[in-house]
Amino acid sequence: MHESELRAILRGEGRGDRRWPPGKAERVRWQQVAEFRRRVENDAQELFRWRIDLHAAANEGGAQATHERQKVFAPVPLARDLARFSSSLLFSEEPKIRLEDDLGREQERLDEWLEENRVGELLLDAGDSVASEGSGGLRVVWDDHLSSEFPVITFHPEDSVLWSTRHGRYTMGGVVAVSVEEEHNSGIVWRLLESHSPGLIERVLFKGGADRLGKQHPLAAGPPEFRELRPQSRTGVDRPTLVRWENVPGGESDLSGLLPLLDALDEAATVGRVKMRASQPITYLRRFATRDLASLGGLPMHNLIAIDDWPGRYLGQPAGGPPVESPFPVENLMQTVQPGLEASEHRAYVEHLRELAVTMAGYSLASWGLDREGRADSGTALKLRQVRTLLTRSGKERMARQAIAEACAIALGMMLGRSDVEPLLPHVALSDGMPKDG
Repeated sequence: MHESELRAILRGEGRGDRRWPPGKAERVRWQQVAEFRRRVENDAQELFRWRIDLHAAANEGGAQATHERQKVFAPVPLARDLARFSSSLLFSEEPKIRLEDDLGREQERLDEWLEENRVGELLLDAGDSVASEGSGGLRVVWDDHLSSEFPVITFHPEDSVLWSTRHGRYTMGGVVAVSVEEEHNSGIVWRLLESHSPGLIERVLFKGGADRLGKQHPLAAGPPEFRELRPQSRTGVDRPTLVRWENVPGGESDLSGLLPLLDALDEAATVGRVKMRASQPITYLRRFATRDLASLGGLPMHNLIAIDDWPGRYLGQPAGGPPVESPFPVENLMQTVQPGLEASEHRAYVEHLRELAVTMAGYSLASWGLDREGRADSGTALKLRQVRTLLTRSGKERMARQAIAEACAIALGMMLGRSDVEPLLPHVALSDGMPKDG
């Protein structure tokens, strides 16, 4: 979104009540991000609600059939594993963030800030969202209620930020949208729009609905968490205090293009669940003119299906014959059937889908322990087997290092009262997340 459009939103310009998100590109992008997030959260009930293709038509039994399908729907949490794996590749170890050797005092302040904000934990947690959603924002602000000595760093997901861009590529800050629903009326949504530009943070509060920005209100009229904020705050640095962090150059999610494949994997797992239930042993047994079945040797009473009224029916005897006596020759009156599970064939198909999804997400099967060669390679051989993972990680590392370094320099500049943060950009070294040779 161009900076002029953001300025118009912050000033409340335009006719009528603005839609939210305000632009078509943002609406499309945020809907996609919401879909990726649903996959990562992997709530079966929520996913089923969006999988219209699994619902039963009216002529198929309607609501009852849909309810039965939902009970056996078994989504696989592969999207969550992909996101966690990506974050672990970069942040399984604490990042090493170092300034130039002649900046010893500045390094001490930076180390104190990193420890105070537990930045390593923040990055590991936020790395999941960046990998699954494509990008996010690191925000550095002062909050005297938390600390008067150190600025605070927070992470904001992609669908809560309107980025100010030029040429569709260069990010010039943006607006963080913090939404709060009214406690007794979820249809009313308060939105704090916090604009980050070089040297300045501006805050504007709107009261609207789920898909409408609504009208502007004073900060003091909003929810308690917004009342003590100032409409404007000077940051003292020459860069926006909102930094974009992209998963890979271009901001593509690890899940881009994988949703149909993940659908197929969920359906395969669901079919396996249905087949497992259908493969339980079934015993066909004639009914007897007595309720005392103890003489049958303690047979399990589940999965019994009656196929006749009583043994003497076809001999012309009246119903209500003599009780069953022990021992009783049951081999001609009962039969147990074991439907085939076809477990090996089904497992092979599920594994094929999972391995295809892992590979298409940009990872080597060896990195996931899914390769079947069983070799204990080391050194060059190990790297060759994991080259796809290493190439994917290279792009992720480049974007993460750039975002972390800029956020650290901004925080350090704010603490030291220095406007020019370029000389304060640290070198960021991330772990490779790969097994080491013994």
